[in-house]
Amino acid sequence: MCILFFILNENARDDEYKLILASNRDEFYARPAKVAGPWKENEFVIGGRDMEPGREGGTWLAISTKDHTFKFGALLNITGEKKGPDALPRGNIVVDYVQKPITNAQYCQDLIDTDKEYNAFNLITIEIRERIKTIYYCNVNNEAHQSLQNEVLGFGNSLTHQPLQKVIGGREKFRAIVKRQNQSKEELVKSLNELLSDREKHWPDDELHRRAPNWSEHLCSICARVPAAEYGSRTRTIILVDGNNKVDFYEETMATTDPDGEWIRTHIQTEF
Repeated sequence: MCILFFILNENARDDEYKLILASNRDEFYARPAKVAGPWKENEFVIGGRDMEPGREGGTWLAISTKDHTFKFGALLNITGEKKGPDALPRGNIVVDYVQKPITNAQYCQDLIDTDKEYNAFNLITIEIRERIKTIYYCNVNNEAHQSLQNEVLGFGNSLTHQPLQKVIGGREKFRAIVKRQNQSKEELVKSLNELLSDREKHWPDDELHRRAPNWSEHLCSICARVPAAEYGSRTRTIILVDGNNKVDFYEETMATTDPDGEWIRTHIQTEF
């Protein structure tokens, strides 16, 4: 499972942010992955890479800053939906989006024709040029939607009209953080990391229990842990884009299979 929150402001001043985003990647702790960094095949793209055999090179989240355009893509699996035996790897969806010279609106429209080729997912895309456009697409109902600006949005591993309780609760906590006045960048990042590390249980949750009946109570926190399965929130990502189109990409990811052990911290700065 994964979770993602963000807010956009197209009219941000120099000392404000066009984008504030915070996301957790939930996965089996032992699944191999590369730490976020510029991609060898495309220096304009930054993100982690899945290294699971048969899934090498895919990603759950990445950005591109090519041609004075910021592109963000993130894929969240939808739990509890029927799976196809010959489904294509979903991790290549974000890889394709951030590297292709195509708008997010067109990319999501093209996905509509391939909705049955993949297992269930939510795709979140953001583009910042002179204007900002956010399109999110779900292949369960085969619909693409454009989101509003200056509104806190939250996504998880369910359909958007059936949000999990931790998405609802986390959205309010995220809203409180981004509305704080006169906080430094360091204070903002610290607060967002605390949110992504939050172990408060948002329980009961009928929708989560329906989708993941065996693990649901372990998954009802923003920071999820399923000790018996060695599964949980193993990577935290924060992305800030300021009014001057300067980008801060922060990642904290587990260095071992122990969530209480060492974490690798990465901070990459770029612009577009």
